[in-house]
Amino acid sequence: NKTIVCISDTHGLHRDLTPVPDGDILIHAGDFTRFGDIDDVLEFNAWLGELPHKHKIVVFGNHESGSTRDWVQKLRELYPDDFAEDADNSPVQQRTERARRLLSNATFLCNEAADCDGVKVYGSDFFWNMKSLNPYHNLIPEDVDLVVVHNPPKGFNDGGGSGSGGSGGFGCPETRRKVESVRPRLCVSGHIHAAGGGRCRSEETGTVYVNAAVVRGDHRAKKVAKGEKPQFWVMTPDGHDSAAVVVEI
Repeated sequence: NKTIVCISDTHGLHRDLTPVPDGDILIHAGDFTRFGDIDDVLEFNAWLGELPHKHKIVVFGNHESGSTRDWVQKLRELYPDDFAEDADNSPVQQRTERARRLLSNATFLCNEAADCDGVKVYGSDFFWNMKSLNPYHNLIPEDVDLVVVHNPPKGFNDGGGSGSGGSGGFGCPETRRKVESVRPRLCVSGHIHAAGGGRCRSEETGTVYVNAAVVRGDHRAKKVAKGEKPQFWVMTPDGHDSAAVVVEI
């Protein structure tokens, strides 16, 4: 058995997650920054380097997926001799390379899989809800054990009150279709803060679904002035020592 420690949507407050449970694999399902803030990225990477987990998997959330252009200047400062983007690379490839350089203390996945001591983990790029087929989902291996997506599959931990494992209907229909097709043992998401801590199991496929969002608050609920960061706070569910969700697979 492997112990999977799941977190998501830390939005720069990763150091408020005390304690972070030990385990074999740490999963962060995206939104580790506030609007892609470069200082959040650097501090998050430093924090990851202090954690004991052998494997640390990170994917993009919506706060990072469109913000990596702002990271290029810092990358040139950090790697003055060997950072040069290949103009022939696709935008996805460029974003992935930027993230890999800055998140040196984790395995960053973007529409690809990694083997973690026999556990095949697939990490998705961030996608908004889709009803049509998502061609990138064809890259998910049929023998995958663990799927990490920022935006939850529709109907699983995608709404409701804090820690709710039920459906609010805000997740992605296309992601649900694909996850139900490949039947991983675990699917980790975040994005919908109010559903953070939610865990449920599909009776049809046996897949365990987790929403690992650890903060509450929503930058859309209050207009944020230019240059001002949204206000979030970490919510630890009643009866739990940590906001992280721990799953044995």
